[in-house]
This record gives sequence, C-alpha cells and structure tokens, in this order.
Amino acid sequence: MRMLPLFSLFVLACAPDYKVEGEMEDTGAVSGADADSGAATDDSEAFLDELWGGATLRVLAPASGDFLPLGEPAEFEAVVYDASGNPTDFTDITWTSDIDGAWAPSGKLFEDATLTVGTHALTATAKLPSGDTLAYTIGGVLVQHEDAGTYVGTLQIDASIEYDGQAYVVTCNGALTMIVDQEGEVAEGESTCLLSLFGYDLDLEYQLDLENDDGALAGEANAVVFGYELPSEFEGEIGDGLISGGFEAEIIGTPLMGTVEAERITRSVESGE
Repeated sequence: MRMLPLFSLFVLACAPDYKVEGEMEDTGAVSGADADSGAATDDSEAFLDELWGGATLRVLAPASGDFLPLGEPAEFEAVVYDASGNPTDFTDITWTSDIDGAWAPSGKLFEDATLTVGTHALTATAKLPSGDTLAYTIGGVLVQHEDAGTYVGTLQIDASIEYDGQAYVVTCNGALTMIVDQEGEVAEGESTCLLSLFGYDLDLEYQLDLENDDGALAGEANAVVFGYELPSEFEGEIGDGLISGGFEAEIIGTPLMGTVEAERITRSVESGE
C-alpha cells in the first residue's frame, strides 16, 4: 500500500504534454486586427504615395495673358495628371486671385463671371489624398469691360462759310486719343485742330467727356477757342473696338460739324491696369 502514492507520482511525471483542440497558447504577441493595424497604416500610406507620387497639376483655362470681359461667364479648368501624364478625375481643387480676396471658387471645371476689374494672377491648388499639395499659377489675366481701352483716330471739323456769294466748306483734322475706363462707363478724349476761317487761324482744342450706355455714347464735346469754352452735345456709339459719332457747334456765327472716328489700339488704359 505504501507503493501506490509513489506509483501515481511516477505516472504523472511521465504523462505526455498536450493541449485541448481549440485552446490558444499565450505567446505574449498581439493577434488579430490589433497586430496588423500598424502594417495596414503603413501599407495605405505606401499605396497613396505610389498612386499620387509624381502627380502634377496644370491650369488649362484661362491661359496666362487672357482677356476676360467683365461680368461675362468664362471657363475655368484645372487638371491633375498622374505620374504617367494621364489626366485624373480629381476635383478637390480650389482657386484664388492675388487681387480679389473674395474670389474663391472650387472644382476642376466650371464657369464664373465674378472676378473683379484688374490684372489677376490666378492660382489653382489641389490637396491630394496622399497629403501632398500641388499648385499652379497663371498671370496677366485681364478683367475689364469689353469696350475698355485706349483708342486713337481723328476729329474732323467741317465749317460751312459763305464768301462773295459762294458757299465753301473749310475742313481741319486733328489727331484724337480717347480712353475708356475699365468699367466701360466713361470715355474721355482730346484733340486739337487748326481751322482757317475768314483769314484767321483758329486753334481749336477739343475735350470730349462721354458716357457709355450699353454702346450708346453721349456727352459733351467742348471746344476751347481764344480761351473760351464752346460746349456741344455729342452723340455716337462704341463697339467692336470702334468709336464713331459727331456733334454740331457754331463759332463766330459759322456752323461747324464735328466728326469722330477712332479705333482701339490696346486694352490698356491710362491707369496702367
């Protein structure tokens, strides 16, 4: 009987080491999703870097130096290209202007008519899913009224006189320069003309102060003769880069007919915009 406890102890010591099926051994390592979370994040970042690495952004419209008529819809387009130069459908693109802080549209393709008067540098910015930021700037985009600019041409004065029972028309021509402001509302110009009348040479200085009402020009054509102002009512039109019109006046009892013809030579105005 004394041998039984010793025998039992011997059997237990020699029993095989085994685990119940389904039981997990504690190795001290994190398992499951927690174990892969760090690797998954690294893989996602690597995937995004590979997908967007080498991507570029380009503004397709407008182009540098383009003219955009004030208040009229213009097309804006920017495209993100992948590393192989293929266009993507990425749309998270924001736009800014260096002189119009209130202008902040977004998108890869849209129409807009809200840019203010001036010469703009426009920047499109794309924030990529990889965390990288792309930017593309175009400069010299001029926004102003379609009729704005500097015009040059002639002011012709025809004077109808009668001498010794004969009717004559005496004509003089002067160079004319006119400036239409960037809003297209005001047209101002000046010209000089030397008119020979009754043996006198009249040095006429004309100042035109006109308003543009949807293509119709109206205002005053003031002549300065011997230091005196002689106002006349001007009527004309502006469009397609041309100014035309005229006025009637009278000097020393002599009827005068003034005719203006001018063509735009540049969209720049005196302010330098």
